[in-house]
Amino acid sequence: ALAHEGLAMSFGWAVHPRDGRDALALFRAADERLHAQKLIRNRLHGADIAPLPGEHESMALRSAR
Repeated sequence: ALAHEGLAMSFGWAVHPRDGRDALALFRAADERLHAQKLIRNRLHGADIAPLPGEHESMALRSAR
């Protein structure tokens, strides 16, 4: 929905204590993840994003299981 409106959003996150024990280490880990997500997003094009299945397609997939 965001891409359709010409908008994009990226998130950086970190987990204590795995990614660091102080605020600076956690900030750096989150910032690295944020930049990685931006690189991935910039390499994607609208044609590369597959649409989600509609309700009818979802029901067909569930009944095929």
